[in-house]
Amino acid sequence: MCANGTTGPTGRPSRPSRGRPLGGMAYWTLKRRRGPVAEGLERSEVAAQMETAFPERFVAQIEAPGSLRLDRLFPGVWQALAALQQPGDRLFLSA
Repeated sequence: MCANGTTGPTGRPSRPSRGRPLGGMAYWTLKRRRGPVAEGLERSEVAAQMETAFPERFVAQIEAPGSLRLDRLFPGVWQALAALQQPGDRLFLSA
């Protein structure tokens, strides 16, 4: 058990702010069914008290300039937008 009293689902101590990343399939399955943050943290062996701090940290990390530089459009996006646009329309691309 950790000094803060937490234990991971495997019986091993959980570290308060670290854990074991979910595999890609497990992450996207949880995301698609809109699973609660608490479930993802538990399955990642992250302490429950991180439930509030985790989303804030996650958003800060993925919105950081270094992370945003990694974003790439799928091939054909610009052509698809041009085909969808009608006179007078303003199209916006959002991720």
